[in-house]
Amino acid sequence: MHRHFMRLLDVLEGGKRFLITTHVHPDADAIASELLMRKLLKERLGKDVVVVNDAEVPGYLRFLSGTEEVRRWGEVSGEYDVAVVLDVGRVERMGRVREAVERTKCVVNVDHHRSNGRFGDVVIVDTNASSTGEILYRFMKEAGFKIDRLDATYVFVAVLTDTGRFSYDNTKPQTLRVAAELLEYGVNLRDVMNGLYRSCSKEQMALQARALASLETNRDGTVAWIVLRWRDFEETGANPDDTQEFPEIPRSLRGVKVGLYIRELRDGRVKVSLRSNCGMDLNRFAMAYGGGGHRAAAGITFSGMSLEETRRFVVGEIEAWLRKGGYVRPRRM
Repeated sequence: MHRHFMRLLDVLEGGKRFLITTHVHPDADAIASELLMRKLLKERLGKDVVVVNDAEVPGYLRFLSGTEEVRRWGEVSGEYDVAVVLDVGRVERMGRVREAVERTKCVVNVDHHRSNGRFGDVVIVDTNASSTGEILYRFMKEAGFKIDRLDATYVFVAVLTDTGRFSYDNTKPQTLRVAAELLEYGVNLRDVMNGLYRSCSKEQMALQARALASLETNRDGTVAWIVLRWRDFEETGANPDDTQEFPEIPRSLRGVKVGLYIRELRDGRVKVSLRSNCGMDLNRFAMAYGGGGHRAAAGITFSGMSLEETRRFVVGEIEAWLRKGGYVRPRRM
């Protein structure tokens, strides 16, 4: 077993009370990884475990068994021996839960983002992994834990979503081998796909209609974007955390190299989700402006600028990066 995994196993076996958390606005990899770690600690190791996040579980992920056990900040209290921080690139991304994490005796950091700050006492960051869920799966296999269908379902959800249904650059031969292994454990593919992609509410559909109506491109069609204001969420009744697929709307337009989903947050800040079709390193781009993520998918949150000012700034900066050759030209098929 890899020495980092050995150290992780020692910590998991040695601790008594565990706090598990992830980043603000949690996605499928984040929630699935939390549920997998909770199940491992509680059922296999008999530990006292609480999962607490800054925000609630997005509606589209509530089909997963165990989400009802995830708590929001303020709903739990107490002291913990170990904090297991999953899928978090920087400590600020934990939101308010950071306070509890910093009071623990030991912090475990498991992640796959290039932008990870390597915080914590036990650090396992594998940027070659498709997802945090995949890292935990490898750990469980190497440590000799039995893997059942629910474990495999959590990992499959993490891998499927963080690779954009096996379409992003982080989809490697090993990724597909892992997916095949997971199906052999009995993962119900139909239930997973229905839960993730075929369970939109009318409110979410109404919001998507507004997003489509806002679609625009720059002059040469290489950058496309959709824009949603906070009032769009209020008027439709849609939840911002249920818009994980919205960045794919501008990215899907023919000829687009970079797609942007730009939305206003309740507090006036502006969140920009970026997706690349051309090999441009969006993690590198996002980190230059305080964000981060992956090569083909990243995010930045801006403050102090209006929605329109943010849009103009980001589009202009991306155009400049593209002019400078800030992307890998696609090979001929």
